[in-house]
Formats: sequence, C-alpha cells, structure tokens
Amino acid sequence: MMIATGLPRTAARVLASLVTAPSGTRTAAELAQRLRVSPASVSKAVGYLEGLDVLTRKYEPGRRRAHHVIDDDVWLRAWLTSAHKNAVWAETAQEGADLFGPSTPAGGRLQAMHEFFVGIHRDMTGPSTTVPLDDAITVLAALLHAARPLTTSELAAALGWPKARAATAVQAAEHQPEVCGPLALQRTPSGAHLVTAQHGRLTPAQRTALAQRPGRCPSGSPNDRP
Repeated sequence: MMIATGLPRTAARVLASLVTAPSGTRTAAELAQRLRVSPASVSKAVGYLEGLDVLTRKYEPGRRRAHHVIDDDVWLRAWLTSAHKNAVWAETAQEGADLFGPSTPAGGRLQAMHEFFVGIHRDMTGPSTTVPLDDAITVLAALLHAARPLTTSELAAALGWPKARAATAVQAAEHQPEVCGPLALQRTPSGAHLVTAQHGRLTPAQRTALAQRPGRCPSGSPNDRP
C-alpha cells in the first residue's frame, strides 16, 4: 500500500518495519539486517522519511548509536508538515503569478495553482491559525521558564493540555518562526525541545561578546560593580 501510494520501496519497508516493531524503534543495523538491504540503502530511506517528519532519531545516553523511532506524535506531525508544504506551494505560486502578470497564460496557471493550494491548506488547518500560534508562544514561554529541554509529553503535562495540542503548538513554532520574535525552537538529539536565539539575529561578534565570562567585558577589563 505504501509503495502504491508513492513511497519509495525501501522507505516503505523501513516505515512498515518500524510501525510493526513492538517498541516502535530499531537501529540502522537492525533495519539493514531485518530487511536484507545495505546500510547505505537504510540511510537513504531514513533520510527520506525524516524529510516527511514520520520518524525521529533518539540516542542512548553516552552512546552515539541512533535509534529510529515512530513516536506517538508522528501522524499529527506528518499532517502538519504536509500542510506547511502546501502553504509554501501556494506562496511560491502567487509570487510566480505576480511576476508573469495575471493576463498572461503562465500567470493564469500560477494563479490557479495558488488558489488550489490555498484551499488544500485551509482544509487541512482550519479557517484560523490564531490558537496554534498563541499556543506556540506559550510553549516558548514554558521552555524558557523550565530552562531545560522538554519533550512534547512533558510540555503537555506541565501546561495541562492534551498531547495533540502541545504537538500542534510545537509544529507551529517550528514552521512559522516569524511569530516567535527573537526566539527559535530546536529539537535535541533525544527528541526533546529547547529554546534558542534565532539564527542570524545576533552577529558573530555579538555572540562572542555575550559568551565572555561573567564580570568581564569584551575587552577583558573588569566591569564596574556596585
């Protein structure tokens, strides 16, 4: 079924193996052995599935070996990733329509393409995105307050939300970073989330200055203290 609906053969076999695994997780070596394919084929398939947001990597403490995981949020995450891609298609098609002009054949086709993907995105996400974006800001505030990485489940428990709501908020923060101000959401290798400064907001020189030891200014002279 997966192959018939568009997944490459090895990616489909990897996904089926993970979905049916008792723990929902296998290492690359286990997948290669079970599917009787090369490690390179597994690596390519895993990369493809990660691009679809249908699996994540987790690492054992103190070890570099990755486990590929199908977690509880996978299908909601994949749905939201697909919705985001439709929004990108719609935005790019509109830019093309504006570039060629609505009176040209190419402009007309691109405008129709824009309207189609806007409709798909609206059907997938609902008429309003205000609540997910508000929730995304709440998630950022929670991570700042906690001052440590938290999983989606831990965020949901701390905020008193259903897990699906927390997952939606995390996805909104990841896919619409412009609503997060100077902050950005990042995933740790274990799959938890943490807050960082948006890349590019600070220059390398500013980051270096901020990384100085407490009590020292960038030039190295002591700061005045009360």
